[in-house]
Amino acid sequence: MANSKRIVTNPVTGPPSPDARAAVEGRALINQGGGGGGNGSGNGHVAFDVYGISGLTRFGTISRIYEEFLRELQGPQGMKSYREMMDNDPITGAILFAANHLSRKVSFKFKPASDTQQARYIADKIGSMIFDDMESTWPDTLSEILTMLPFGWSLLEYRLKRRLGMSDLPAPPPAPGSYEIGAQGYPSPTFAPSRFDDGLIGFRSWSLRSQETLFMWEFDEDSNAVVMQQMAPPDYKIRRIPMSKALLFRTQVAKNSPEGRSIMRNGWTSYYMKKNLQVFEGIGVERDLAGYPVIQIAKPDPTNGLAVPDIWNPRSEDARTMLAALKQIVRSVRRDEQEGMVLPWWAEFKLLSGTGRRRVDTNAVIARYDQRIAMSVMADFIMLGHEAVGSKALASTKISLFTSALSSFLDNACSVISRRAVPLIMQFNGWPEELCPVLQHGDVESVNLQELGQFIGQVARTGFNPLASTDAQISIMETANLPTTGLVSDLGSRSANAKPPGRRLQHPGQQGEPMSGNQRSSGVGDASMGEGDSSGGGGPVAAPESPMGPMGHLSTS
Repeated sequence: MANSKRIVTNPVTGPPSPDARAAVEGRALINQGGGGGGNGSGNGHVAFDVYGISGLTRFGTISRIYEEFLRELQGPQGMKSYREMMDNDPITGAILFAANHLSRKVSFKFKPASDTQQARYIADKIGSMIFDDMESTWPDTLSEILTMLPFGWSLLEYRLKRRLGMSDLPAPPPAPGSYEIGAQGYPSPTFAPSRFDDGLIGFRSWSLRSQETLFMWEFDEDSNAVVMQQMAPPDYKIRRIPMSKALLFRTQVAKNSPEGRSIMRNGWTSYYMKKNLQVFEGIGVERDLAGYPVIQIAKPDPTNGLAVPDIWNPRSEDARTMLAALKQIVRSVRRDEQEGMVLPWWAEFKLLSGTGRRRVDTNAVIARYDQRIAMSVMADFIMLGHEAVGSKALASTKISLFTSALSSFLDNACSVISRRAVPLIMQFNGWPEELCPVLQHGDVESVNLQELGQFIGQVARTGFNPLASTDAQISIMETANLPTTGLVSDLGSRSANAKPPGRRLQHPGQQGEPMSGNQRSSGVGDASMGEGDSSGGGGPVAAPESPMGPMGHLSTS
C-alpha cells in the first residue's frame, strides 16, 4: 500500500493504542484512492462511498415494510389495528387526548439566525406563513402532525401559494345543473387568498395523507423511501406522493424506516388480551344475570301412552333436526322485548343460576392490563386517584416524565420543519441560506411561579442580577403569561392558541396603515397586538420600512 503509514512502536511509551492504530489506518484508507466500488460518488476516495444499506425488511424497490413480526400490525392492516386501539380503548384515548391538548397550549416561535434586522425580518415572515396564513390553523396542523404518536409516522403534503392578499377572489360556483352530473365538486381555484399582500411565496396548506390509505413505499438504491403510494377513497386509485413534496414526521428512526414506531406498540398485547377478556366478561355477566339456560327431556312414562322421541339417535333425520332446534333455542335465550319460546310437552326449560363468587377477579386483571398500557408510554399518572395509593410528589414525578417525552416529540417535529420546510421557503423567495431561522417550542409543563421566584431570589442574593438582560425579562414575563410589549418587539413567535399577529390587510374604511408583522403575540393569555396601540387609543401602528427589497429579496441599498 503506497500511501499507507507505517506504525512505529515508541521505545518509551510502548506500542500505540488501538485508537491510535485505527486513526492511522483510517487516514491510510482515505488516502489510498480508488472509488471503484460501493454506491457512492466514485470521487476517488472510498470514505465518500456507501457499501451497505440499512437492512430494512422489504422486498424490492416497491414494497411494504415487514419489520413488524405480528401480522395484524403490518402495513395497512397495522394502521387499522392502531386506529381500533386509539378509538376503542379508553386508556389509549386518554393518553392521546392528553398529548394532543398539552401540545396545543405550547408556544412556538422562529428564532432568527442572527440579531441582524434581515434575519429577524425573515423569521417574522416565515412565522406568518406557517402560523397565520395556511388554510388550516396551526393547532389543527399540529394535531395532524401528532398523529405520528399512535401510528408511528405522519406524512403531510405541502402546497405553495403567492401571497397576493384577499383580492381577485374566485368566482362563485355555477348554479345547480350547470355542471356535469357526477363531478366531484368544483375544481380548486388557482388563486389562493392570503391575509398578506407582500408578494412572497408561502405555504397554502399542509395536508395529512391518512396512514390507513398507505399502499406501498418506493425506495432508492440506498434504501431511502422516495415515494409513498396511496390508495384512498372514494375512487381507490393509486396516487404517488414524492417525499420531496411532503414532510415526514416519525416518532423514531430505526433502519431508516419511513413508518417509525407507534408509541402504542408495547401496549398492543395488553390491549389484545384485555379486549378478549372483556368479551368473555360480558358474556359471563349476562349469563349470571339471566341464568344458565337448560332444556331437560322428560322421562318416558308408559302409563300415559305417550312416547318421548329419542333425540339422541344419530340415525334418525327427525331426531337430528329436533336436537339442532333445541340447541338453537338454548343459545338464543335473551332477556329482551322478544323473549319467549314454544316447547313440546316432553321438553322442560330451566334457568340455572351460579352460586358463589368467580375464581378469577376480572376487574383486577383488566386493571392490570390498563396499567401496563399506560406504563408503556410513562402515562400511568392517569391511573392515580382511581387507586387507594398515591401522593402529590409521585404524581408530579410521573407527569414530569410524560411531559418530557412529549417535549422530545415536539423537538422532532420542529427539527423536520426547520430542516425541510424553512429551506424550501428560503429558496423560493431568494433569501440566503445562512439566514434560515429555527423553529423552537416552549415548555409543555407549566412552570411553578413560586419556585421560579424563590430561585431568582436565591440567585440575586449571590450578587448576580438574573434580570439584567432583556431576554431574561422576556422569558420570565412569558412564563407568567404577562405582556412583553414594553420590553422589546420580539419577532417570529406564535402560540398554538394565541391570536395571530402580523401585517394584516386593511379593512374598508379603516384609517392609517395596516399593522406591521414585527409585532407579535406570545403565549397563552397574551393581549391582542392587532386591535390598537398599548395606550388604548385604538389607532393603527405604522409599518416600519422593510429591510428587504421587492418580492422579499435582500436590499442592497
